[in-house]
Amino acid sequence: MFTRQAPPTGFATFMMWALLDCLLLINTIRNGQPIWLPFGWVVGATVTSIALGIRGTWHWTRRETFSLACATIAATVSVLMSGRGGLVASVIAMIAAGMPILIDNLTRPVKATFMLWLVTVISCVISLLGSDWSFDGTVLQWSSLTYNVLMAAIVIRKPKTAAIATA
Repeated sequence: MFTRQAPPTGFATFMMWALLDCLLLINTIRNGQPIWLPFGWVVGATVTSIALGIRGTWHWTRRETFSLACATIAATVSVLMSGRGGLVASVIAMIAAGMPILIDNLTRPVKATFMLWLVTVISCVISLLGSDWSFDGTVLQWSSLTYNVLMAAIVIRKPKTAAIATA
């Protein structure tokens, strides 16, 4: 986005992700799990939010409001709970925050963002390979892997065009 190779998209999602990634990093530390994947997300989402803030256009719809409400509830549960419950609530909050950009890309896929999703998929796989294979050690990776594979597949597909009626 800084180099103008990808159009600005999803400012609200990345802003929510930047904040939730910090919470996820804290919950990862509280659970004694490796921090590198969520730490990378904190950095990535923050830089992307800044780029979108500079280059993007602000829009807020009911979809973002619903996503924010879901993410806020899950984040609140995450703060109030410790251990596994907090970690799972953080993951749910992350997925809820990602729904607006997923829905936007269903209707208007942004192919230029494919590398973002692919790099995250690769990061999740590498993180899984280095995990202890416990639930606490893999729930974040599996959830993120699923979401990011879906996003990568969505952005590389051709957008559906309206059928032209012939008389």
